[in-house]
Amino acid sequence: MRPWLNQKRRAIRDPATEAMTFDRIKPLAGSRDAFSVRIENRSPTVIAVPPTFRLGRSVAETVAAFGGWERAIASNDLMSHERKEFLLSRLPYWREIGTRTIQGEKLGFHEDKDWE
Repeated sequence: MRPWLNQKRRAIRDPATEAMTFDRIKPLAGSRDAFSVRIENRSPTVIAVPPTFRLGRSVAETVAAFGGWERAIASNDLMSHERKEFLLSRLPYWREIGTRTIQGEKLGFHEDKDWE
């Protein structure tokens, strides 16, 4: 047992976060938009996205709050060049939507099925 590691995991756990070792990770359809984050200087930085990653309203606030998206998308060897370029071109839009949502602005009706 490594008590220091359990303490570190507890520090980052919240209802939307699950810390686990790589040997527990399995492909799940519901995790198609999951991404890996590293805490750098007390700020969450995205370090990897799956090739199935999509942008949409439900991840807009996270896109606005976390850094590293450009590097994580660009370094994914399992995505086509065209897919990477598309996602990178849409990041500013979703970052803006996320920022406005965080600030409490009402943005009108949206569908949770709206994905890019």
